[in-house]
Amino acid sequence: MRTYRRLVIAPMTFLLMTVPVLAKTSANPPDDDPIGMGIAWVLMVGMLIALAFAVWRLATYWEDVADILAGEVTATTLIRHWVVPVLAVVGIAISMYLTYIETTSATAVCGPIGNCNMVQASPYARLFGIPVGVLGVINYAAILAFWAGARAKNLKIAAWSTGLMLALTLFGVLFSIYLTYVELRLIFAVCIYCMTSAVITTALMLIALVATTALPLEEDADSVSA
Repeated sequence: MRTYRRLVIAPMTFLLMTVPVLAKTSANPPDDDPIGMGIAWVLMVGMLIALAFAVWRLATYWEDVADILAGEVTATTLIRHWVVPVLAVVGIAISMYLTYIETTSATAVCGPIGNCNMVQASPYARLFGIPVGVLGVINYAAILAFWAGARAKNLKIAAWSTGLMLALTLFGVLFSIYLTYVELRLIFAVCIYCMTSAVITTALMLIALVATTALPLEEDADSVSA
């Protein structure tokens, strides 16, 4: 189970360590979009709370999670719920649109809040030369694949798919926190599409988390009904 721990903890540690570094490089922000910036701050605090809940939940029910990842038992049916592919498809659509904006320098339709064109034109719209939108498409496509794998009858395939979905969504929330922080403290503009993707990623993480840590509650319910 050490591999699974490293898979989850390593990226969390890395991204959390970047936040203080970014804080030292920030300048004084302009105050031209207080509503959008306020919503982004609320979103980031919400993601941090969700992440803290995930850490507590994993620490509390790690033995049960380990049993699921080992293929000894299956996760709850929540991991196979139709809401997962629906959210993933919406995430793919958003990421594809952002990829189009990032690669063609077209003007995005931003809506009443935020300045997504400013965000997409910034150097932070690419990671190692790869548009963040492309990474989003890959991320959500992988979640779709893991969701399909979690529905497999083979316990090993279902176990690995469940574990990878949980790890990927945890990393996705961390990366969303990082991007939101960059928007707030370095770009000083927010993107409504990025914030929507962050909400989707957080929802997918909570689904995967609850599905892999609710087993004790289900067992208790079964024992009571018996």
